[in-house]
Amino acid sequence: MPTIIAIPDELVEQVKSVSHAELDKFFINAARKAVRQIRARQLREEYERTHRRHTPREVYERTLAEVVAFETKYKLPSDQFLRDFEAGVIDEDPNDWVVFYRWRTMAYGLQHMEKEYGFKRGVKADRRSP
Repeated sequence: MPTIIAIPDELVEQVKSVSHAELDKFFINAARKAVRQIRARQLREEYERTHRRHTPREVYERTLAEVVAFETKYKLPSDQFLRDFEAGVIDEDPNDWVVFYRWRTMAYGLQHMEKEYGFKRGVKADRRSP
């Protein structure tokens, strides 16, 4: 499938001034420049999308979703999990030894955000709030 590149008028004028022998080289360089500009724009957009600062509410909701997934998978509320895991009643998951450490970190993070920002499970706040 051919790629279509729009050629600005100033580029057309430059092409007219190039000798026939240098024309291929000129077009190759112009195409490379256009591709570099497109890629630079794509990288900027990707960076902005992945490095955008998240609000505390967004972080809380994402963390809550992960904690709920753990609770559902292991059929255990986080409070009980934390007590049992810290007491050594629960060993690591034999299939994924880091999963319980991740769950513990997320559960404590959730508790901290609930205390710090007043977030509550199951309560959807106005998007303008923290």
